[in-house]
Amino acid sequence: MKQSKPINILYLAIHPIQNTKPYKLLISYKAISYCVCYLLKPEMVNVISEENLNHPSFDTNVTSGYNNVFLNNHSPFSKANTFWGLLSLDVIRAVKKANILVVYGHNTATFWLAMIYAKLLRKKIILTTDIAYLEANSKSSGWKLIIKPYVLRFLYNFWSDGVFVPSTSTKIFLENTIKVNLSKIILTPYVVDEDLIVSTIKNIDVGVFRKKSNIGGDPFVFIFCAKFIDRKRPMDVLKAFVKICHNTNVFLIMIGDGPLKKELVDFTISSNIQNKILFTGFVKYSTLPLYYASSNCLVFSSEHEPYGLPVNEAMLCGIPVIVSDKIGCRIDLVIEGKTGWVYETANVNELSLKMANVASLSYEELNSLKINCKNIMNKWSSEVNVENQINYFKQIFA
Repeated sequence: MKQSKPINILYLAIHPIQNTKPYKLLISYKAISYCVCYLLKPEMVNVISEENLNHPSFDTNVTSGYNNVFLNNHSPFSKANTFWGLLSLDVIRAVKKANILVVYGHNTATFWLAMIYAKLLRKKIILTTDIAYLEANSKSSGWKLIIKPYVLRFLYNFWSDGVFVPSTSTKIFLENTIKVNLSKIILTPYVVDEDLIVSTIKNIDVGVFRKKSNIGGDPFVFIFCAKFIDRKRPMDVLKAFVKICHNTNVFLIMIGDGPLKKELVDFTISSNIQNKILFTGFVKYSTLPLYYASSNCLVFSSEHEPYGLPVNEAMLCGIPVIVSDKIGCRIDLVIEGKTGWVYETANVNELSLKMANVASLSYEELNSLKINCKNIMNKWSSEVNVENQINYFKQIFA
């Protein structure tokens, strides 16, 4: 690089999330200086919808080990889930110091204030998105779906200098449907804290953990991990499981909670399979890997999932996955018969067949799947995420 001073990056996000390892890795790059600015502290992220039900389960430290600050909120209508509810004038000073602004979303007044000011100062702007299909949000009105492609096309092609995307699904969607210039789309793999997961399961005794969880008889264990809400379709998993559980030594762990909980439990009782299912409620994130490592296969059934981090978590623990064809990360991580299987969303019969097939695999076949899962996660890592970011920063700031 020609410049003598480091490139100064400003990351702007609403609140901290679990995958902070890329920020920690950035510290070692001498050509880069950066700061992550948040609008809400973790304890201020209130449960504002069913999509935030599991927030209290995130018990790991998400603010240490990297450069971050929390901006003051100057909005007179302070509310996290409204456009004007998060308005920080402090962002102006932060943008002024930066060379490149990376914005995680465009749904608050602070984000737009930052982008407009950055544009006026001729700073570089990088937007981010995980969108993979327009019809994803059934609650969106018709007119919003009509104008959305045009708004996104303007933002990504003409307003921004690049778009960070977490998966190939999003990359394909932006290029083919939104018509975003391919040279502006940068794949930065969506990752979790690999170190936390690997260290948590390092010395696990699966037999002891299963016994402690009342899983007896050495069954093949499926695991579901998601909120019990409509778009996650947890009932599909139960119905598919019922079709195979009476003739096969299988068990199902249902991690999660939500408005569908009673319906799911009632179905379990009416199907007389209580002894084959464990409802855990939400599990603390620091111990979640223990449940994955004690299972044999993740089932992920959502009808709308732009990415799908449970797939990362499961594969890091060495277990394959069965996912619906609406899981965004499936193109990158789910290799049919090698790391998992894909089925048509809401097709319970197909799902049950996939579950029956994987439950019948031998120890050698399962071990091969385990190796494949871990190998693919070595290539879909925080290190790759950071490397792709750095390369693009250098490209647009040359």
